[in-house]
Amino acid sequence: MDIYLDQNHWIYLSRAYHGRSNHPEHARVADHLLKKVREGEWRIPLALSHLIEHYKEQDSARRERLAVTFEVFSQGWYVASWADIVPQELRRAIAVTLGTGLVFPSPDTVGRGLMFAFGQRARAAIANDWSITKIATVDKHTAAPAALVDLLTFPNEENRLRLRVAAGELGSAAALGAGAMRQVRMSASRSLWRRAQAAENTLQHQQDLMRALSDNGKTINDFYCLGPEKMTEFWACVASIDTQMELEFYRDRQWTRAIPQNDLGDLGHLAVAVPYFDVVVTEKLWARAAQETHLARKYRTHVLAQLAALSTVPGY
Repeated sequence: MDIYLDQNHWIYLSRAYHGRSNHPEHARVADHLLKKVREGEWRIPLALSHLIEHYKEQDSARRERLAVTFEVFSQGWYVASWADIVPQELRRAIAVTLGTGLVFPSPDTVGRGLMFAFGQRARAAIANDWSITKIATVDKHTAAPAALVDLLTFPNEENRLRLRVAAGELGSAAALGAGAMRQVRMSASRSLWRRAQAAENTLQHQQDLMRALSDNGKTINDFYCLGPEKMTEFWACVASIDTQMELEFYRDRQWTRAIPQNDLGDLGHLAVAVPYFDVVVTEKLWARAAQETHLARKYRTHVLAQLAALSTVPGY
């Protein structure tokens, strides 16, 4: 079973593991999770976003405790880059929508080692400066026992501050942009919103879409011949993008809720976690959204808002 914990729930797990929990059930859940991951029955992978959020933490003692928790409970498993997942999803969705009869494998959403989490494109960019041998060496070193703790607790306060500022600026800009777009779309019907989003997806993922069409022996004209309605339906067959769209639409209809800076990161990891993980533990808004949009049912995922609720999952 694959379990995705958002950053706050990793923090709750860390408190429980280090005997600092303020919730009596968390300690029992932590013990059970530890047993399952050590037996290899469950995986609790880390995403790069977890490491970035950790790096921004200013308190060195909290950083160390959380780093140890990451090391112990993740067991070296990482979530794939979304950029690696979308091209595979597109090939499969084109095959189904255009009826090519070709079969493509499901995306590899969880893998070993920190370099796996960076994704193919990032690794290729690194390779322009580093040799493949050096990348393999880094991958080997980061997979060694306690290497993650060393990496995350290395004193580098100047860069830590720089990252906090940069991340804050990026999050603020994203929140302002999302808020402005929400105002523009406020009067739009659901069907119009979805068609506009489908057009945006087609433009944003054009290169990957073209490659997916080519892999299926099709062209962009074949895709356009689907017409607006079926092109809109197509994106609901691309699991991670479908999830992003539905959660974003739900978020944008919470009119009294200001869009916070961390929404960009939340949507990014939930887009992969909800359709591909067995269990997702996230904040209340997103857990409610996954239920009310029927994403949880569609992808047969248990989406929870409390760490303690893990004990209610079948097979626990």
